[in-house]
Amino acid sequence: MEQANARRQVEEITALLQHGRFEHAIRITTPALLQRLEKCCTAAACSVGDKQALPVKKCLAFYIVCHELDMELDGLVLQVELPLDYPSNSICRVGSTYKGSFCDVGERISAFLQSFTGCECLETIFD
Repeated sequence: MEQANARRQVEEITALLQHGRFEHAIRITTPALLQRLEKCCTAAACSVGDKQALPVKKCLAFYIVCHELDMELDGLVLQVELPLDYPSNSICRVGSTYKGSFCDVGERISAFLQSFTGCECLETIFD
């Protein structure tokens, strides 16, 4: 993972977690990885160059529990994964379950997000 992508992922997730409307609806499923990337992105050693590769094999991931957003989507949970090359070369991957069973909402969101490749698109999911 390039350092620039790590920094942008951490910044984007942090902004969502600090947003009053979204913070209680997000459940980070890779908390150790997020903490590791946060430390690296704030360390002086990581400011050498944005193209510097970080030894990361796992993707950042989290759930969005839609009923926590006061939406009329009780039972819908979106599973979001940020690929290692997100946001510079890919979009986030979105899966979904409705009351514990897989549904196609995540696939439809992913299809919509295709035009946002190279952009940070997490807030678009919430919209």
